[in-house]
Amino acid sequence: MPKETKRKSKAFLILLGFFCIVALLGALATVKLRSGIELRRFSLASVQAERIGLRIDNGIIISIDRLELPEKQNPVSIPRPDLLITRFNGWSHLFQEIRINSIHHQGHVYSLIFSDNLFTVSGDDFQLTGAISYKDDAVLLDIANLEITSYSAVLSGKASYYRESRNFTFSGRFAAFGIDGRVTISQRRDMLNAKIKTDHFADLAGPLEQLSVDPDVVSWVGENITARDYLINELHMGFTFTEKKLHVRPVSVYGKGIATDVAIRFHPTLPPVQCARVDVSFENDRLSFDLDTPVYKTKNLAGSSVAISPLLGDNTSLAITLQTESRLDDEIHELLKAYNIQLPLTQQTGTTRGNLQLVFDLPGFRLHTRGAFTTDKGGWTWNNIPFRSDAAAVRLEDNLVTIDNAEINFREIMQADLAGVIDTAAHQAELSAGIKYLDLRDGKREIVRVRNLTTRINMDFSDEEVRSQLPELQAEVTISPLRKHLTLNDLNRVIPYIPPVRDFPLQGGKMNVDFTDPENMAFEGFINTSVLPLTADDQEVSHYTFQGNRTSDKLSASINEGKISLTAADTLRITLHDYLVTVDTEKIGTMAGPTSPVPILISGPRSLIRLRDLAIPTAAFQAELNGPEVAFIARLDRGKILFESNGSAMTLAASDIDAGIAQDFFRFADLEGGRFNLSLQGMDEKNYEGFVEFSNVLIKDTALLNNILSFINAIPALATISSPGFDANGYHVSQGIAHFARSGNLLTIQEFRTDGTTINTEAEGWVDLENDILKINLELISLKDYSKIIDRIPWAGYAILGEDGSLSTSLLLSGNRHAPEITTNLTAEIVMMPINIVKRAVQWPFLLFGRIRDLAVETPETEE
Repeated sequence: MPKETKRKSKAFLILLGFFCIVALLGALATVKLRSGIELRRFSLASVQAERIGLRIDNGIIISIDRLELPEKQNPVSIPRPDLLITRFNGWSHLFQEIRINSIHHQGHVYSLIFSDNLFTVSGDDFQLTGAISYKDDAVLLDIANLEITSYSAVLSGKASYYRESRNFTFSGRFAAFGIDGRVTISQRRDMLNAKIKTDHFADLAGPLEQLSVDPDVVSWVGENITARDYLINELHMGFTFTEKKLHVRPVSVYGKGIATDVAIRFHPTLPPVQCARVDVSFENDRLSFDLDTPVYKTKNLAGSSVAISPLLGDNTSLAITLQTESRLDDEIHELLKAYNIQLPLTQQTGTTRGNLQLVFDLPGFRLHTRGAFTTDKGGWTWNNIPFRSDAAAVRLEDNLVTIDNAEINFREIMQADLAGVIDTAAHQAELSAGIKYLDLRDGKREIVRVRNLTTRINMDFSDEEVRSQLPELQAEVTISPLRKHLTLNDLNRVIPYIPPVRDFPLQGGKMNVDFTDPENMAFEGFINTSVLPLTADDQEVSHYTFQGNRTSDKLSASINEGKISLTAADTLRITLHDYLVTVDTEKIGTMAGPTSPVPILISGPRSLIRLRDLAIPTAAFQAELNGPEVAFIARLDRGKILFESNGSAMTLAASDIDAGIAQDFFRFADLEGGRFNLSLQGMDEKNYEGFVEFSNVLIKDTALLNNILSFINAIPALATISSPGFDANGYHVSQGIAHFARSGNLLTIQEFRTDGTTINTEAEGWVDLENDILKINLELISLKDYSKIIDRIPWAGYAILGEDGSLSTSLLLSGNRHAPEITTNLTAEIVMMPINIVKRAVQWPFLLFGRIRDLAVETPETEE
């Protein structure tokens, strides 16, 4: 019973004692009382009464207009209430009616009516109608109706007050806040305990509003939880009386209830979660709603709940727990996005187990989030990019999303482990990616190959653009609704993972790629390298800026402001517009750079072929590289040249070239003028075999030729050999052939034949190019008829007359190339060769001149 009610009861008992005294005195004046008497004022100790009426009809009838009871600070000695009630119970049959219009006690005003053994007491905020009786040591109160105005509550039932223990109990029914039910109340001193069981009711917010619950909680419950009805199975409540008010003791409040056909809206913008039943419980100042088979759209949220704690204390929090076991699809994203939890991932197959707790601090509904998500094997998309995940574990703590482990597999191309922290408040992330493998291929060709690489990923998503930095690779990725961009700040950091250019020596480089449209990617950047054989104005070109685009079937680029054009599909085509290409034969076969993954076709207006000390300028040229295979064809100022190499062998053929090119292949003679056809085949520039065919050339070597002429002129019989066309000015050759081979620094002349104006020659031998020495057998053949002067030759051993009337002289050249020792070397085995030796049918082991003529139409023509 409330303390205020208890005080009122005590006042009532004092009043009854007063009436007993009045009734005793009235018995002495029975005759007078039948007609009625009235006292204007009556005082007893601190009790004062005004306008007292007393008469007897079928019993004593007492009326008092005003009754003043003593205040607390001036107490009077009043017998115990249970004794007064006991005595009044014995005398109550004497009274027909007792009516007091106003009873004033401690600032409160009451009224009392006792009639037909029923009394009605009315106060400031209550009205009680009932009957009092006494049995054994208990005072019994049969309450027909107790209305408590401040709580809009009505009670009815039976109450008992036990005289010895001074305990009070009540059992009956109540109606309050739109709820009907049964209640049992027990009181001991200032402590009151109640046990409630309700009938079905429709509104939960109303009762909460009466229990000193935070208004925000009441508002949230009223706006977001609706049910067909509620039922409290059992609710225990404890109260105390202080300062004339009833206070709930939170620790003593606990209970259970049921809500049926419930709709709970977790966010104003979302449709509600539907539940057939919700188990409601309250304990330790915590109100909990456990959802039975909740469904959000098509998603089962079994295990989800709502909790409010402390319900009656300060610093109340509202906690929403959402549990899911389904795909992370659009419906789940809708739930997460409502609370500003945005994940760029969508799950296509597999299951994600999620436990997300949303905690709102009141007042103000400040949100705190906690959660854990785990996935099994399944298919995902990230910004429409598909990949697979073997497993993943993610934790959420307010604005921090922690990825404990995510095993990612992308189309069998990449497998990686991802871990790190995402700060959704700062809009930044620090992640670590352990790439187990990354393989990109174009057919059978490797484009990217990575093994066991760990790299950090620093992300910034403070605006619409998501920027990711990979410090170990010096790379940046920017993704937004309007563009997708990749920056490689240092190409040297990434080329180790790109097999086609892994060994390409870069001194520096940068590249930007715009892949907003995957079907039309744009790129630009620069590289610094000194290995490309390009020069401009006699200066090596080492800096290359480029820009271009890549479509689904072709790549195009412009380099150094259009001086180089590049296109790539099945073949990489490079066209030079303003550069000189220098081909250094010392690098032929070793290949300065890596093998291209696609065939390369290079064409340009001019080139320079360096053959040791020789520089061969060409006009338009074309080079084809297919893996280790290289083919080069070019127009010279006069003639054409073809070069082929497969990395272990090379072939060089030239048609209609001048003496400057041929000079380098047989250094025992200086050449001037003429026309040459050249063919070489071998491993490199120091190991080859070759043939040369020449005409109308002047062989000049002043020292060597003078030595030969001096030797001939010293012998009178040979003096006639020195003649125009074979003199100090040189040796004029109309036609000639040479077969030679080189192994290291040794040049072997296997066969050398010429047809001169007066002298033909044949030679064989070798030249040491390192020590500049030689050993050559040289046969000089005169074309004139010397038969009529044969008798004049004193030493016939120096010459032999041929069948055609020619004269042959054999010489041996040895020692220093510029000052050789010359001796004769005539033997019986020397046989005259036909005079017109060039016209003989010579079967060469390989003739490429025909191919050069065939390729002549393929030689590029340029505008220059």
